[in-house]
Amino acid sequence: MKSKAFTLLILLFCLSFVKDDNKILWRESLELNYADFEQKPPRNVKNVLAKSGIRIEYHYQIKDKNPPVFTVKTYFLKDQSWMILKDSNTLQHEKLHFDLAELYTRKIRRDLAKLNQKKVHKLQSYFDIIEFYRAENDKADALFDTQSYGYIFNGKRVENHTRERLIHWQDSISTELKRLDRYR
Repeated sequence: MKSKAFTLLILLFCLSFVKDDNKILWRESLELNYADFEQKPPRNVKNVLAKSGIRIEYHYQIKDKNPPVFTVKTYFLKDQSWMILKDSNTLQHEKLHFDLAELYTRKIRRDLAKLNQKKVHKLQSYFDIIEFYRAENDKADALFDTQSYGYIFNGKRVENHTRERLIHWQDSISTELKRLDRYR
């Protein structure tokens, strides 16, 4: 019986070190590449050239009678990401979606830290902040898509001042990420 328990313990220990190759943790210097978009594109998609699976994940821990401590991270999910038009603009556009999610992750971290400093114990208060910023991220993603894409004709993007708008968004996101660098 002891050897089975020991074997199970060793197996669980080894599994804790298994790397999830599907998830890419956000980091500043990261460059996405075409191989990161592993999902097969849907057949009847219109007016969409790519989709990035991006998730803001959190975990929390409560020790003794202290307020909860949250860990919040931004991940790119390869198996939920696809690309039809493989060009540098599309790749840059999808990277900006990833950066935008990191921006909202930092806002979550900032506001969770404020609750923690106030010694708030009610978990729902923390969850409300997370859900609020996830919804704000979704709205920002939609606005970004609306403002930065040209129009699609026969499966190809027709540039319509999209480069300038893409650069504007990139600069804005970069500025905000730097402003919230403390919550990296």
